[in-house]
Amino acid sequence: MVFIPEGKEIHREGALMRCPNGQAASSEEEATVLHKRYISEQFDRLPAVKKESFMSLCCTAPNSFDPSDPSKPTTHGIFQSNSVRLSGRDRLDGAVFPTFCRCNHSCRPNVRHQWRPDLQVLVLIAVSDIRAGEELYVTYNGGEWGDSSDCSTEVRREYLMEHFGFHCMCPLCKEGDNDAGGILADAVRAGLAIEGGGG
Repeated sequence: MVFIPEGKEIHREGALMRCPNGQAASSEEEATVLHKRYISEQFDRLPAVKKESFMSLCCTAPNSFDPSDPSKPTTHGIFQSNSVRLSGRDRLDGAVFPTFCRCNHSCRPNVRHQWRPDLQVLVLIAVSDIRAGEELYVTYNGGEWGDSSDCSTEVRREYLMEHFGFHCMCPLCKEGDNDAGGILADAVRAGLAIEGGGG
């Protein structure tokens, strides 16, 4: 059977669009206006084929559709829904990577991403062995809760609903719903002793 072994690089790509995560401003409202303007200007500079690629991405950010046409996402909404916070010397920027952005979420992903500032590319790396035909999953948590297994299903789902607009039904969340595994893990983390019977 063909598979991708844990630790193997799977994919790398450069950014379709890159923007600073924040703008110097006197208020949060002004910073948002400046951020939207910056994204719009960056979008306007893209060649037609890249504009089409960008506009084909999913849009889940709150208040991210054109008020005059509620079916049309804004460039800001698409950027907010798909951007990845970079790291290292580029940590103040976010960027959109069109292939990576199409990966679905799992709270127990089989790939992770790593920004390579030396190469200016995002790299996808297998975090477990992946069988031929198996879908690649990333986590959308953005580092908000660290290791997904260290956080309750309820907290993960609330975050994903608030930021991405969906109720997670990945295997880890289903386990939290269907058995006491999530409750047991929460209890252990809370320092509660659970004693077994028998003897």
